[in-house]
Amino acid sequence: MKKRIHELDFIKGLAIILVVIGHTVSQVLNGDPDVYEENPVFRLIYSFHMPLFTFISGYICRMTIKADSRWLLKRIRQIGIPYILALLLWYVILRRSSITDFLSPMAYWYLPFILIADTVLFFENKYRTKGALFGGVIIMSLLICKFESSQVDMAHHLSHCLIFYAAGSAAPELKKRHGDKLLPIYCILTAGFAILTPLYGQGMDRQLRRLEVLFGSFSPGRALTGLIFITNKFIVPLCGIGAVLLLTYLVYHVQHTGLLKTHVEVIGRHTLFIYILHDLFFIKVSENSALNCLISIPAAVIIPLIISMIYGRIKSYLRLSQ
Repeated sequence: MKKRIHELDFIKGLAIILVVIGHTVSQVLNGDPDVYEENPVFRLIYSFHMPLFTFISGYICRMTIKADSRWLLKRIRQIGIPYILALLLWYVILRRSSITDFLSPMAYWYLPFILIADTVLFFENKYRTKGALFGGVIIMSLLICKFESSQVDMAHHLSHCLIFYAAGSAAPELKKRHGDKLLPIYCILTAGFAILTPLYGQGMDRQLRRLEVLFGSFSPGRALTGLIFITNKFIVPLCGIGAVLLLTYLVYHVQHTGLLKTHVEVIGRHTLFIYILHDLFFIKVSENSALNCLISIPAAVIIPLIISMIYGRIKSYLRLSQ
């Protein structure tokens, strides 16, 4: 069994904490998109948090992947079963939405995304296609987004986040070759993140309105619109990932960070349960939205974490008793 890499657990922990905070801002602090999408915390998190999650997923998958088809079947069980159970919980038991929305890709989209991405990486690894499969899936997803009138949600996520997943899958080899020489790149990306994030807006229309507020009225041409799109979708998330990698490096090379490392690593080992269950524990105890957020964020992390630990103990006990 391969030894756990604590830095990866730490990054996963940071990523799921960002997911919880982002959802808390949008669902607890204020449910109006015109308000929460202008919230600085929301804009900061949503500028890069899911590309970060897909990047680290690709990294971990590359380090654990095997050419044996049993590996792929195991991944399908590990992700597919919780996904179906989550949909049953959300739509059937809790009746949060109509049963007609049961298989909506919007619900927990990250899980089917990872199933697709892991499958692509498996065949990439097995047949050594040197990125051709990733490229083919991304191009096909872009074509679906362009020509399919219903704008298939999963195609949108694949066309965007699969690039970061593929980058993550290439990162272990890059780190093996260059190691700490990558540190200046992390610093440059972090600086770029600090500069670009205040300009970031969720969606092209909101982005253009934000730029008009900051710099005055203007008529963006096709070239400028394309530059804004590429910056928002790819450059800002890349810079955000670099900032997290720099933070992780500093945390593991600076003294007196042991308590932080330990707690975030524990959270990172239980991301699946936290991702599936966290929004069941958003708590509204008063009319004060800020107070509700302060209560909801730890509750939405800690309660699913405890459930995940209990599940792990039961699973281990049943395995030992067989």
